[in-house]
Amino acid sequence: MRLTTQVILDAPYIINPEGSTVLQLRGLKIPLIENLGVTKDAYDVIDLVDNQLIDIKNFPKLRNLRGLLLARNNVVRISQLNLGENLPNLEFITLVNNNIKSFSSIKGLTSCPKLAHISLNENAITEQSNYRIIMAWLIPSLNVLDFSKVKQSERERGLEIFGTKEEPTTLGKQVLEGVNNGSADVIVQEVNKEDRDLKTVVQRLSDEEKAKLVEELESAESIEDIERIEAALRQ
Repeated sequence: MRLTTQVILDAPYIINPEGSTVLQLRGLKIPLIENLGVTKDAYDVIDLVDNQLIDIKNFPKLRNLRGLLLARNNVVRISQLNLGENLPNLEFITLVNNNIKSFSSIKGLTSCPKLAHISLNENAITEQSNYRIIMAWLIPSLNVLDFSKVKQSERERGLEIFGTKEEPTTLGKQVLEGVNNGSADVIVQEVNKEDRDLKTVVQRLSDEEKAKLVEELESAESIEDIERIEAALRQ
């Protein structure tokens, strides 16, 4: 389904436990982002979970937008280089269960000045060497990665290995070059959405574990807690 002006205007919205206004666009088989200017910047969060998005781009200026929920798509890259300019107050983005496999694929996120929470669980990029250290180095505002707080030791290790952005070490230059042109990326076989969903179904939790998580989900007070628990329930 195309994300037409009418689809957006007809979409429901909710007020979540944090008091944020969330535009609900999940599960519509949307292939690309378009026409979001029609929202008139009225929402704090846009929920695009469980669609067919491949490339995250085409966001207009939305100064009030603080969060993007993009789990369970086919996202391969965030290519919008002015994402931080158009979404200057973006604080969190969930990309659980997608097809992101390299640091060049998340180049657009490095432009977001307030981005503090990123979830990339169930993406091949998490298997990259020094993944957490590089993510914290590329995005200094990052406080929580994959539902785990970024440690000061990880930041310090990043500076030790890669230097500063202004004066990077040889390894730092290689990382930056890899982000800019993909030359340092590791090639990982892409897994389609159906296969990833099937794997999720097979790896089930025990009934006791699931019941405990459901209880936590019912009392969750933040979007990030909800996304973390939902990700665990899909294991």
